[in-house]
Parts: sequence; C-alpha cells; structure tokens
Amino acid sequence: MNDDVLWQLSAEHEIRKILARYCHAVDRADEELLRSVYHDGAFDDHSAFFRGPAAEFAPFCVRAMRERFAATMHQASNVLIEVDGTGAAVQSSYLAANLLLGRAELHWYGGRYLDRFEHRDGAWRISHRLVLHDWDVRQAYEDPTPSSSGRNEGLRSTDDPSYEFFASFAAGRPWPARSGG
Repeated sequence: MNDDVLWQLSAEHEIRKILARYCHAVDRADEELLRSVYHDGAFDDHSAFFRGPAAEFAPFCVRAMRERFAATMHQASNVLIEVDGTGAAVQSSYLAANLLLGRAELHWYGGRYLDRFEHRDGAWRISHRLVLHDWDVRQAYEDPTPSSSGRNEGLRSTDDPSYEFFASFAAGRPWPARSGG
C-alpha cells in the first residue's frame, strides 16, 4: 500500500470519528466537545436554526438543546468523502430524533451535512458546514416522561456514563459493573 492510499484511509477514518463526536456532543450537550470538532474560524450554517461562527454555534446549540428537548439522538451515516491533500469534501446523511420538553411530541429530522474538512496542525476538523434539511415529522405519543423503571438512563451532560466508560478504558481500568448488572 502506498503513502497516498494510507493518507486517504487515515483521513477517512479521522473524519468519521469527528462526525461521531459531533453527534455525541450534541446529544450529551457537551459544549467543549462540540467546539473540538471545528477548526478555529470555522463557519456553521444550520439555516434558520443558526448561521455564523462555529465558536458561537457550540454554546448556542447546547443551550437550545437543553431548553427545548428532554433528549435527542443524532446519527450521521452514508458518508461520502473526497480527500484532496489536506482538504476534504464530506457529505453525510443525518437523522435526528428530538423529544420535546414537557410535551408528548417527538420531532424527527432528516437531511445532510455538507462539510468542508481541513487537516491543520495535525488534526482533521470541520472548517465549514452547510446543513441541508430534507424532511421532518412531528409525532405525538402518550408518555413524555423518561422511565424510571430501574434502567440505566443516559444523561444530557458529561455525567453520562459514557464519559467514565471511555476514561476507564483509556486508563486501563476495568469498567465497573452497574448496580443490578
């Protein structure tokens, strides 16, 4: 395998990791992690939701997610990546499920992220994002309150168990068994 192929594969791998971190950051309302997926000076165009510097998008998004939704789940898939040297054009489909706070309503959104990625200072990050909205569905349901039936619940903060899970792995510590498990 030559160096160009290795560079391409490495770039695609790192870009996919950034897309996953973006989704995790939004769903956990983690402003610091959300900032980390963008380069300094990056621009984010979420259309009517937000249009401006990514440094301003991170706190705006986290605040909006906490004020409007009890829970969210974002997914990026069908990722098309064209790498050219230290730049990449990336399209990924997104699916977002947003549970409204205090209302028995779930909003589903589908669309695409058109991202310009750049490799600067040894890291691939987003330098420009355009969000294309393809469709949405609003769905009513009976119980807007998350269950407290003894399940391990996700949290919309860095107190979510996933943070300790990855920290334990990185430190070589065993993952502690959860109560009841």
